[in-house]
Amino acid sequence: MSARVNYVVVLAVVFTVLAGAYVAYTWWATYSRLPEGLIQANGRMEGDRLMIASKFPGRVQALLVHEGATVAAGQVMARLDDA
Repeated sequence: MSARVNYVVVLAVVFTVLAGAYVAYTWWATYSRLPEGLIQANGRMEGDRLMIASKFPGRVQALLVHEGATVAAGQVMARLDDA
């Protein structure tokens, strides 16, 4: 009787592991990170030239951002000499 109980326990463990593996595989295979028609990629965009202008003429006293920095609308990028 002990051998039969061991056989049933081993069979139950094997079935549970296989069922878990099947569920994990089907979830992984059908899981979509992005909506249909979209792709994800890494990269960098660069512009050749950007024309900016100041409302007032003058010499640049301090440059507050560096090349490649991310800036927001309205952010101060340079300070002009007011002399």
